[in-house]
Amino acid sequence: MRFSRFIGKAGYHLSTSIILDTVILHTIRHDPFFEMSQEKVFYINDILYNLDLPLLMTREKLSQKPTNQRS
Repeated sequence: MRFSRFIGKAGYHLSTSIILDTVILHTIRHDPFFEMSQEKVFYINDILYNLDLPLLMTREKLSQKPTNQRS
């Protein structure tokens, strides 16, 4: 897969054990003519947003749910 080699050269690796990576891998594998574009990033971000995951090309992080702490 060309994309895996490309991101590997940049020092990144997508893992099937991480849900964010799985969404990206699924999108790439099910599009035989995959080429990263702004529209593709928007499409992936729409999926990530619906799953309440961090978006690509943003600094947003998962919302931290407060834990039950006793004072």
